[in-house]
Amino acid sequence: MIASDKVEGTAVYDRNGSRLGSVYNVMIDKYSGQVAYAAMSFGGFLGIGERYHPLPWRMLTYDTGLGGYVVDVSREKL
Repeated sequence: MIASDKVEGTAVYDRNGSRLGSVYNVMIDKYSGQVAYAAMSFGGFLGIGERYHPLPWRMLTYDTGLGGYVVDVSREKL
């Protein structure tokens, strides 16, 4: 297990290892208690103009080599 504050801020990469953004926060299903989504932040500069995109938690895989999550989605699809 891992605390949610350790997940927030973790980098998110595409399958080619290019950084897409980072985990902004995690969304927990009230009824199951399980993480349902990760809100990913991308774009912007110093928090200005940042955009957010929800990703189903099951789409993210942690890569120890990258030290972040990998998702099979391109920047264009976001």
